Amino acid sequence: MALLAAEMTAKTGQTPSQRYAGLAANFGHSAYARQDAPATRAQKAKLSSLEASARAECFQHTQILMRYICDMKIREAANRLGVSERRARALAASGLIPARKAGTTWVVSDAAKRPGRGRPLAPAAQRQVTEALHNRSLIGLRGHDRRRTAQRLRTLRSTSDPVLLLRGWFPRGAALRHGIPVNFGYRLVALAHQGKDLEVRDLLARKTPEYLRAPEDLAEIVASERVINGLSAADLATKSETTVDVIRTLERSGAYTSPGTLRRILHTLDVSPAALPPFEMST
Repeated sequence: MALLAAEMTAKTGQTPSQRYAGLAANFGHSAYARQDAPATRAQKAKLSSLEASARAECFQHTQILMRYICDMKIREAANRLGVSERRARALAASGLIPARKAGTTWVVSDAAKRPGRGRPLAPAAQRQVTEALHNRSLIGLRGHDRRRTAQRLRTLRSTSDPVLLLRGWFPRGAALRHGIPVNFGYRLVALAHQGKDLEVRDLLARKTPEYLRAPEDLAEIVASERVINGLSAADLATKSETTVDVIRTLERSGAYTSPGTLRRILHTLDVSPAALPPFEMST
């Protein structure tokens, strides 16, 4: 028992009596009276022959009890994770840490760990990511820089915690220190450092209609989104029911074979056009 008490104290930062006081404050004091009664040999044999389902149910009840013993309030969780209470509530609400609602407050499991964050990017990579976010494309990037920036945008779109990822990529003050232009990407990083999870998620998820009247704009958005989505030209052709030649021509010149084919390609890439180049039938 002493070893168990020591382990609970080391794990939770509170002695068993302190944990009990907290439980009693939330759920009321327990009432207990023990009566010992000798068991006969037949009774002991019956107890030892309990079916597996009964033993499993007993284990389940024990697990539930341990969950309540090891739960933390949001303030304790914030201190353990090294974040603000507001941030801890956001992590609990989004399911990024194991937690449950108790009335109007969050109760966090003792097993909660802070989600991992990305490593700081080099200044050049920071600029490339913010400009790609601002332009909503990979325009101006070539080769390795284009592939890596596409991969980072794909990660940012798919991660369960974009705020934590942006904070990891852009340590506080890095954007200003490295002279990154104040644009949409810069603003997104600033919101992440302000802990504005909902705003960051909303801005990343928002699908702004793309004005693609110029063929070169259409070509660039298709080529960029294909790479950001991790698709080869063959993958995109298969998904949009067309050919690789159609995809390559579209990415090279913005020319397309039919409005229906173009709509399928843009739908596959989740691009909503506000305007498109006029369709010219080949003669």
